[in-house]
Amino acid sequence: MAPAPNMSNSPGINGLKIRGEHLYYTNAARLAFCRVKLNSDGTAAGPYEVLHVDSGPAYDDFAMSRRGIAYIAHTRGYGLTRSTPVGNASSILEGVNTTVGSTAAAFSRDWKETLYVVTSEGLAAGLFEPARVLAIAGLQWKLTNDVRAA
Repeated sequence: MAPAPNMSNSPGINGLKIRGEHLYYTNAARLAFCRVKLNSDGTAAGPYEVLHVDSGPAYDDFAMSRRGIAYIAHTRGYGLTRSTPVGNASSILEGVNTTVGSTAAAFSRDWKETLYVVTSEGLAAGLFEPARVLAIAGLQWKLTNDVRAA
């Protein structure tokens, strides 16, 4: 769960969610999506599992669907990573400029599978795009709010 030894300025754990008996988390410095089984008192019950490691953008926050699919935001680069509960990962929305610097993700409270993604202007990726809140339904997306600094 700690940051990589050569990345002392980068956070270790970033996103953190409990789903069923497992705690899921991203490790930004290690580019990893992981989980650990929990005891009823919240302590670790099993080994820490790395579900997958990405060679590209640093992982940030993520959202989990009712079906246990994680949608992981990237602080650097475009798109999101979609990960199944057993770690089968794929990139979605790659090359869509409006997703540059995605930093947070959450599903709608009504669980109608609308995923909201917040972007951070893409500065970590060396780009500049206005910060946005996106609404993604399936693989269709639309701009719902344009957030600009005053």
